[in-house]
Amino acid sequence: MFVEKNSVNADSSPGKSLSLELKEFLEEAKSVMKIPSFQILIAQGVSGSFPWPALAFTPMWLELIGFTHKETTFLWSMFQVACSIGGLFGGKMGDILSIRLPNLVRIILSQISAGSFIPLAWILMFGLPDDPSTALKHGLTLFIIGLFTSWNVAATN
Repeated sequence: MFVEKNSVNADSSPGKSLSLELKEFLEEAKSVMKIPSFQILIAQGVSGSFPWPALAFTPMWLELIGFTHKETTFLWSMFQVACSIGGLFGGKMGDILSIRLPNLVRIILSQISAGSFIPLAWILMFGLPDDPSTALKHGLTLFIIGLFTSWNVAATN
């Protein structure tokens, strides 16, 4: 319906074998992988994708250190609410600040958001005692983590 039946891709001839096409594709992929900025993007993407799936185990960790089911639910809900607010905040900040610095601000906001996760996660894991009587401190820390680390998507898109 939308494609002409006799159209042929300009880069490939109809007589090329699958192995030749695959070989050309791999050569192109190798040349792209040699670009340093592409390597940095891949490394950042791989390392940046680890924290979020790991956070799925936070409720289990909270219960293992002694929080009740209700406390864990409340703490995790605070984190989720903070992520929602942080997404709105990051998007709004990206929109407002990009008026002044259109090519810079969104990336800076994303770097602040991603960079803030490391010290905040350290505080959560090692700075706070593993004691259920510190629910307020854990809740505040989880809220701050959610608020600051959820800007990336909203701030840059």
